[in-house]
Amino acid sequence: MACLRHWYRCRDWSCGGQWREYMDALKTWVETFTAAGIRLVFFFDGVVKEQKRPEWVKRRRRVNGEVSKIFHHIKTHKQQPGRQLFCLPSGLATFTSFALRSLGQEVFCTVQEADYEIASYACQHSSLGVLGQDSDFLIYDSAPYFSVEKLRLESLTTILYDRHKLCQSLALVVTQLPLLACLLGNDVVSEEKMHHIRNEAMATYR
Repeated sequence: MACLRHWYRCRDWSCGGQWREYMDALKTWVETFTAAGIRLVFFFDGVVKEQKRPEWVKRRRRVNGEVSKIFHHIKTHKQQPGRQLFCLPSGLATFTSFALRSLGQEVFCTVQEADYEIASYACQHSSLGVLGQDSDFLIYDSAPYFSVEKLRLESLTTILYDRHKLCQSLALVVTQLPLLACLLGNDVVSEEKMHHIRNEAMATYR
C-alpha cells in the first residue's frame, strides 16, 4: 500500500482513471532501478487470514468513512479536496500488478501472510533489502528494511530502519522483537487486548 501511494501522485486523483500518467510513473520507477543494476520483485496481498479479518474490516470501514468525506467535500465545494483527504482509487492494487507484469517485472500474489512471505523470500534469496513502509518488517530477522516514503528516486537514496540499533536502544535482542510487537498490538493481537498486560509490565519495570 505504501508503494502504491508513492507511485500514484496524479493530480486529478478524485476522478481516478489517470492510467497513462500512472503507467509513466511505474515505467520511470522500474527503469531507474534497472539502470542501477537492481532487479525488483513485487508482492501483492492475495488473502486476508481469518485471524486478521476483524482488523481488515475495521480498516475498510475507516476507508469508507474517508471516502464519504471526499464526496461531501466535492458536493459542498464543487472541487477536489486537498491531499489531506487523499484516497487511492478502488482496485488500484489489482491493476498495478498487471501493469508491472506488462513492464516485464516479477510479481507475486501472496497465499499466506504477505509480510511473512516477503521477509522469507528476501532471506532465502539474499535480497539487497525490502522497500516499504510497514513496521512489521522490523520484527523479522530478514533483509535490511528501507523506507519507500523517504525514497528519492533521482538519487536512489532513502532511510534504513536498523532493527539491531532499535534492539540496542531498547536493551533487547532481535529474537524478542516478535514478543514486543505482540505487547504493543498488531493486526492479529489488538492493542486493547494487551493494554492491561502492558500496564502491569510497565508498573513492574518502574
